[in-house]
Amino acid sequence: MENRILNLGIMAHVDAGKTTVTESILYHCGTTQQMGRVDHGNTVTDSMELEQKRGMTIRSSTVSFELNGMKINLIDTPGHMDFLAEVENSLRVLDGVILVISAREGVQSQTRRIFRQLRRMKLPVILFVNKIDRPGVEPEEVCRRIRETLTDRCLIMQEALAGKDCRVRSYGFDEEKLCEQILMRSETLMERYLENDRIRQEEYRGWLRFRIQKSSLYPVYFGAALKDVGVRELLDAVSLWFSCGGRVRREETTSAYVYKIEWDERHHKKAYLRVFSGSLRLREKERNCRLGELFTVGSLYCLSKGKEQPAVRVETDDIGILYDVECLRCGDFIGCSRPLKGDGNIAEPLLTVCIRPADPKKRSLLLSALQELMCENPSLALSIREGTGEIMLRLFGKLQIEILQNILEDKYHLEVLFNELSTVQKEKPAAPSSAGIREGDRGNPYYAGIVLQIEPLPPGSGIQYETRVSFGFIEKPFQNAVREGVEMGAAHVLEHELTDTRIVFTDADYDSVMGTPAAYRRLAPLVLKKALVKSGTRILKPYMRFDLTAPAACESEVLKALGRMKAEIAESVYAGSDIILSGGVEYEPARDFYAKLMSMTEGNGSFEMRLSEYREQR
Repeated sequence: MENRILNLGIMAHVDAGKTTVTESILYHCGTTQQMGRVDHGNTVTDSMELEQKRGMTIRSSTVSFELNGMKINLIDTPGHMDFLAEVENSLRVLDGVILVISAREGVQSQTRRIFRQLRRMKLPVILFVNKIDRPGVEPEEVCRRIRETLTDRCLIMQEALAGKDCRVRSYGFDEEKLCEQILMRSETLMERYLENDRIRQEEYRGWLRFRIQKSSLYPVYFGAALKDVGVRELLDAVSLWFSCGGRVRREETTSAYVYKIEWDERHHKKAYLRVFSGSLRLREKERNCRLGELFTVGSLYCLSKGKEQPAVRVETDDIGILYDVECLRCGDFIGCSRPLKGDGNIAEPLLTVCIRPADPKKRSLLLSALQELMCENPSLALSIREGTGEIMLRLFGKLQIEILQNILEDKYHLEVLFNELSTVQKEKPAAPSSAGIREGDRGNPYYAGIVLQIEPLPPGSGIQYETRVSFGFIEKPFQNAVREGVEMGAAHVLEHELTDTRIVFTDADYDSVMGTPAAYRRLAPLVLKKALVKSGTRILKPYMRFDLTAPAACESEVLKALGRMKAEIAESVYAGSDIILSGGVEYEPARDFYAKLMSMTEGNGSFEMRLSEYREQR
C-alpha cells in the first residue's frame, strides 16, 4: 500500500495561539515528549532565537508526524501582516489548512485576509476556535461572528463549554444539531428526509467530506490548546475530512516547487520543496527552470517524525530538503514548472526604505548579507539608486525593519541604520517614443546595436515585451539577452520601477565574430533609458481595494474618516450589528488607518487592503 501524504498548513492572526496548537498536535502524535510553550521559548517550530525572544512566528517552519497511517507535513506560518508574503508562498504547497481563530478576539483582519486567499485557491479549511478557556468567551457569539464576517458556509461540529473548566463534545451524525445543518445545505438529502427515506450516517459523512474537500463548506471545532482541550478531536477531523496525495505515477516528469530557503547554524543553504510529480533522487541531475541550469542532487533530506532524515529519494507529494544548491531561490521550480494554486496572488510590499551600515567600510558585507536574505524572502526586493548609490529595500511594515535589524546584528554582526519608510512609487512613459544605440555609435563600447520602441499602457498592464527582430537574424541566446537587459532596465534605470509599458525590440546590429549575448544584455538598459528620457515619465502611486467592517454605531465616524482619505465606496451592506464597506483608496493616506479604526471602534473593526493598480497622482 502506498504511503498517504498530507501537506497541512496552520495559519492565524498573530496571537491566536497557532504555535501552541502546533505544539499540542506534535505532543499528541508522539513527535515530542512534552508540549513546548511560546512564553518559555522552547517550541519546536519557533526555533529561531529571535522568534523565542519575541514569542512570535517570523518564518514558516515544517515538521512531520504520523497520524492514522498518514504522513503529515505540517507547515507553521507567521501571523503578522508584515510577513504576509511568507504565508502566501507556503499556501502553494498545501493540501489543506487549519485556520486558528482566537475565541475572545474572534475574526481579525489577518484572519479575513488569509481566509479570502484560501477561498480563492479552493483549499479545504478547518476552522479551530482556540482559547475557549479565557474569561468572557461565548462560543455561540464566536460562531455568529464567523458567519457574519468570514463565511456563512460553516458547520458547527461541536458543543463547547467555555471558561476555566472548558470542554468540548463532538456531535454525532445521529444528532439533530449536526444533521439539520447538513440537510439545510443539501437539496437532495433534504428531499429524501422529507420523504421519510432513511439517510445513513455514512451518507451524511460522505456528503460532508466531499463538500469540505471541494472548499464549499468549512467545519468549526473548538478547544484550548494550552490546556490540551479539543486537540485530539481536531486531529480526528484532519484525518476524517482532508484527502491526501500518495497517487505516485512514477513515469511522470519531476516537478518540485521551492517554497522556503534558509541557512542553518553551519551556514549551509537549505531549500525546502514540495514534489508535485515524479521524484527527486540523490546524485541525479535536475534542472532549475528559472535559469535553465542543471545541478546535481548532492545532499537530500526528508522529514520524518519531527526530524530531518537523509534520503535517497523524495516521492510525489512529499516535502524534501536540498542542501547547498547555490542556484535555487524561493519560488523556483525544479524539473519542469506547472500551474500552481494562487499564481500571481503573492502580496507585493508597498513600502521602501534606505538601509546603510553604521560603518561605511562594511557596505560590501551588508550587500552580501542582503543578497542571502533575498534568497530566503524574494519579496525583500533590493535596488541601488542610480546616482546616489543608496541601498533601497522594499518591505511590508515597521516590524519587518525591526526583525531585519536584529537578524543582521545577531547573524551577520552588522549594525545598520534605516531612513524613514516611504511609499513605493512607479513610473510609466508620458508618451510613445523610440531610441537606439547602434554598433559603432560614439560612446557605445559593445559589439551590438539595439533599437527599442516604448508606449504607455492602461493601469494594471505591467510590462509587456515583444520582439519584431527575426530569430533568423538574431538567434535565441541574443534575443533572450535583450529581454533580460530590458527587464533589468525596467527595474533600475529610473528612480522608480517602470510599469504599464509596452517595450518592443524593433531593430538590431549583429557582429557574428565579436558579438556576445552579454553585450546585448548590458546595452539594452542603456537604450531603454534613452527612450524614457525622450518620452518623459509620469509618477504612479499604489491604489488599493479595501474591505472594512465596523459596528454600525460607528458608521458616521468611519464614513467621515474615509471621506478625508478620498476613498471611493463601491458597496455598503449591513450584517447584523456591523456595517461592511468595500471600495478603493490611495495607499498613502490609508497606510496607518487600521490603527485609527481600532481606536474609533474600540478594537471591534477590521480593515484590509490589497493592491489594485498603480495610478497617476491626483
